[in-house]
Amino acid sequence: VDNNCVDGIDEGFAQLDSDNDRLSDWAEFHVQNTDWLDADSDDDGLEDGDEVQIYFSDPTTYDPDEDQDGYYWFQDCDDVNPDRNPGLDEWLNGIDDDCDEAIDEDFIGLDRDRDGLLDLDEFILYGTDWLDADTDDDGLQDGYEFFINTNPLFADLDNDGDGVRWFNDCDDNDSNISPHKTEIRNGIDDNCNNEIDEGIEPLAPKILIVSIDYSQQVIEQPIQITTYANQDTLEIIYEFEPGLGIEIQQNKAIVTSVNQGTFGGSVCAIADLTIDCQLFTFTFVEVEEDVVEPSEKQDPKQSASYISQVSQHFLFIAIGTVILLAIVAIGWKREKAVQQWQPIHSEYVENVPAAPDLSMLNNGFDNR
Repeated sequence: VDNNCVDGIDEGFAQLDSDNDRLSDWAEFHVQNTDWLDADSDDDGLEDGDEVQIYFSDPTTYDPDEDQDGYYWFQDCDDVNPDRNPGLDEWLNGIDDDCDEAIDEDFIGLDRDRDGLLDLDEFILYGTDWLDADTDDDGLQDGYEFFINTNPLFADLDNDGDGVRWFNDCDDNDSNISPHKTEIRNGIDDNCNNEIDEGIEPLAPKILIVSIDYSQQVIEQPIQITTYANQDTLEIIYEFEPGLGIEIQQNKAIVTSVNQGTFGGSVCAIADLTIDCQLFTFTFVEVEEDVVEPSEKQDPKQSASYISQVSQHFLFIAIGTVILLAIVAIGWKREKAVQQWQPIHSEYVENVPAAPDLSMLNNGFDNR
């Protein structure tokens, strides 16, 4: 009310600040509706002048600090979390800790654990510990593991204890195989260079003996071919002409045929793309009808063997028979020489008595 009718209403309070809150009494009464005699009208701990001039809050409404971190709701970006307020330092956690509307800005370009990876990259991209240079505690720093394309979150071990970790060892379960081993002839990549038995003198396979039990056999009976090779030979391979029954047993081949004829074959000793081969032939013949079976029961194979041997020497037997017959014929036609009589030795003659006189008998026969 204009009590004195001079210069308007309450003009005497325009320059007064009775509660020292930096708001004039006139403004508090007419504009802010605050208590011009109480510096903190809403009793929230903030003076009315600070709320109006600094914090731009309502001085007549209580401003709470829910998380009791010393910052009111209009100052705190999260008034229910005491770990977030303008008075805190920024932490690498993906959160705006200091309420400056920037996240993890204090860690840009930093590598606090000196592992070769930026802190922000470790936290955001790799999931590694930005305060621990070796997150998986395997003795390899996180940055080095990324450089060699291993996972810094999983320990890289040496399972076979040969001093080489699994990612450098082609077989980490065998201590005899590693990049530090010397290659030996065993068909294995001993030194993990993706080559087998490299740098070793090539093997020299050699056929030593090809043994054929029967070079000639009757049909449907087996012929066994056995091959012996030197120690450098890794494999023995047989090849035969078509039309034969073949059974392979390691270094042996058992061959049968239902047809007569002479057949060819070869055997090769192989090692390291080096080969040594030998050729051979064998014959199957028909069983002769006039072959006399032995009286004693014999093994069919032995009988067939006997027939085969006779067949093989037939020519020599025939020639011998012809010569023998010729000799006999010549001896049969020759006349025996007449043996002349030889007188008996004189010592035997003297002991023989004289012959009787038969003249009288003759005369008597004549008279008669």
